[in-house]
Amino acid sequence: MLPALLIAGLLLAGWPTAWPARGLNACGLLAVALEALRWRQRLAAVSGTLRLSETGEIHWQQQVWQRRGPLWLLPWAVGVPLRQGRGRYRVLWLMRDALSEAEWRSWRRGLRRD
Repeated sequence: MLPALLIAGLLLAGWPTAWPARGLNACGLLAVALEALRWRQRLAAVSGTLRLSETGEIHWQQQVWQRRGPLWLLPWAVGVPLRQGRGRYRVLWLMRDALSEAEWRSWRRGLRRD
């Protein structure tokens, strides 16, 4: 959303008549477009199906993750610190508006249980 607003702002600001300024505007538009593409690819790389097992393990991205540390509880999100064995560490953010009300309650209840 932000890249789209930046591109719209650059386009609506008017195109300068001097060549150096045109080049700066074109470079700015290109940089914002490339950044938007990079973020879209990164988001696609970390998305996937999420499942909480009875033992408290989280199955995500075809791997098993264990909770490490306290939950970061906010009214609109839950931050879940995860570690995969002795390897990677990530904080998974579950956003309330991405889940139905029943799913949101179920996840919060399941995560707080441990």
